[in-house]
Amino acid sequence: MNKKEEHLGQINVANDVIADLAGHVALESYGIAGMASPSAKVEVAQILTRDKLKKGVNVKVLNDKVEIDLYIIIEHGTNLSEVARNLVERVKYEVEKYVELEVDNVEIHIQRVKTRK
Repeated sequence: MNKKEEHLGQINVANDVIADLAGHVALESYGIAGMASPSAKVEVAQILTRDKLKKGVNVKVLNDKVEIDLYIIIEHGTNLSEVARNLVERVKYEVEKYVELEVDNVEIHIQRVKTRK
């Protein structure tokens, strides 16, 4: 749980809230087919449902700086590095905007490439 000091009190933001925000930002990003569990083997990585998005995100907060790991499934035919770079920028921007904590690092873990049938 993160704390933000205010002159009238204190705001606590749970890591799960940051994980949900980051997961939703990822799903709205170009080239992202879904989120995957970090413990899933690459060959069997399954797309997580919207209510389980935070299972595809690990959040750590140290000294009021946020570190985020995203485990994603990417669409076939997209530029992997460009999609990952855009995702890092979007997640960093949105978390800093809504949570008002500095995002120190966003790591992208591509668990699978989703091919069209």
